[in-house]
Amino acid sequence: MIVLLGFGACHRKERINVLTEEDKQEICNLDTPQKRDCFLEEIVDADQGIRNKDGYYIMKYGYYSHEYNQLNNNTIQLDLLNLQKIELYLEKYGHPTNSSSEKAIYTPWLIIHHSATIEDREKNFHYLYDAYRSGILKDGYFTNFMQRFYSLKNNRSFEPKEKNNEIEELVQALGIHE
Repeated sequence: MIVLLGFGACHRKERINVLTEEDKQEICNLDTPQKRDCFLEEIVDADQGIRNKDGYYIMKYGYYSHEYNQLNNNTIQLDLLNLQKIELYLEKYGHPTNSSSEKAIYTPWLIIHHSATIEDREKNFHYLYDAYRSGILKDGYFTNFMQRFYSLKNNRSFEPKEKNNEIEELVQALGIHE
């Protein structure tokens, strides 16, 4: 059943808006770089907090348990909420800059990377690509994002012709244009 939820999520075209007016107002009120960094850091802490429970739940309750299934459902819900928060943040403020904390810089990457759909990756690609090209997002993060993106879209891994040109080859192979 868990696989079906994940598989079904990969192919849905319409997405439910889970942002509340409070969430939207919180993002609009991020009027200083420090508030924006803190906001992004809280998102990544929540993301990693729920994922860090995974192994514990498997050991304590079992892989096929109701408790583990509920944790997976909660993770899916949190991923959707975090993605919508990040998308609104990026629309309003753009990608964090080099003056942001390292944790804040990689938060959009991590949240978009955890997205359930190819469409979400395509929609938000330009933010990450621009941050990568500007030297803000480290090569390893972006390469990882692009490799997974390709794998999800093509059901196979990408084999670059030239390792030092892998990202541009992936951009072409995915047919992504700004």
